[in-house]
Amino acid sequence: MLPLAILANLVVGLALLIVPLWTVEFIGMETVQPLIWVRYIGLFMILLTLGHIPIRLMPSVHLPLAFYAVFLRVVFVIFFVLAGFLADSGFFWFALYDLAFGILLGHSLWQGYSEELMSRP
Repeated sequence: MLPLAILANLVVGLALLIVPLWTVEFIGMETVQPLIWVRYIGLFMILLTLGHIPIRLMPSVHLPLAFYAVFLRVVFVIFFVLAGFLADSGFFWFALYDLAFGILLGHSLWQGYSEELMSRP
């Protein structure tokens, strides 16, 4: 499941980077000016997601990165829930998206951690 989540994150990041106005309108949020900030978020999502690939390939080797990635998703969920309450806009979708991605990362973390524990004498 994590490869699907990585692919979804890359698609959303690319959409924000390449067609920011369409993507923001599709999400149902107000247009942000200048669009460079929307593109920045897309680039950030892509770069953040590239850091998840080693977790998927060798979870037991990259346990600190996996813990950090799950922690970041929790931070993002909290941020977007608060932003949703304060701005009353489409930020709850971002919170749900990060929650789903965090669960998948957490699952990969648990697999890697279990493998690490089982490999010890």
